[in-house]
Amino acid sequence: MKLLSILENIIKENYTGVDIRMFALFSHIFSILIKSLKQGTMDKDYQVLSIKYKDTQTQKPLDYFYEFIIKNQEQFLKSEENLQEGDTKKETLFKYWDDKGIDAKPIYHYLDLDDSNSDDTETIFDYKLEYFGGLENMMKVLEDRLEIGKPFRYFSGGFEINGIIISFNNETSKVKGKEIYYEVDAVINGETSSVTLLTTGEDYMLGDLWNNNTDLDEGIVEEIGYEIGDVLRNYVDSKIYNILGFLCDTADYNVVGGEEFKKSVE
Repeated sequence: MKLLSILENIIKENYTGVDIRMFALFSHIFSILIKSLKQGTMDKDYQVLSIKYKDTQTQKPLDYFYEFIIKNQEQFLKSEENLQEGDTKKETLFKYWDDKGIDAKPIYHYLDLDDSNSDDTETIFDYKLEYFGGLENMMKVLEDRLEIGKPFRYFSGGFEINGIIISFNNETSKVKGKEIYYEVDAVINGETSSVTLLTTGEDYMLGDLWNNNTDLDEGIVEEIGYEIGDVLRNYVDSKIYNILGFLCDTADYNVVGGEEFKKSVE
């Protein structure tokens, strides 16, 4: 039986000492110990885990689940249901996203998943793919999250960018592992967007830089141009990556005057 079904039965049958928060955040510990109970090795495994998790935040949930299972071991031993490999993590994530929303702070580390590890990243992507109901639905979420045609204001690394995303392209996207790479096109209002040079502290409007109306060295202006693309990628990744696992591969842009920018918004 899947973890959530087991938890539902535990609540209905009035097991002693149920802590929903512990099940939500540390269900993998429960899964390990309940399997050990059925195999007759729970005490031994508990001792091994106590050494592993000593002086960590997992020590408390480990002690909780050990005591919880001891108090209710007769009921668990009578049960013929078993946890299935992999279901615990998926069901816990789905329940968490249902309750808190997909924007909620990731809890992967509570489930022994490391989103900087390539194998775990693919596992997380598969969970999201199933949760959203397929890649096509995820692309709809991508488009909605990008807020195409809606003005945005973004500060990063000395830049203030006032712009809009006018389109995105995933038809030629590269797929590496389970991460989807896509491209965006943006328009930036050069009259209200600026950069502060870290070396001098001086401020420049992007429109002036774009039209060569400054005394800055051409190489510095060119470097700022590359950095604008990086800032735009950071902006869209901040809205998309933690939600879908998609990364912006290329952010093309055009810097325009205020009146032309207004037309882009209309």
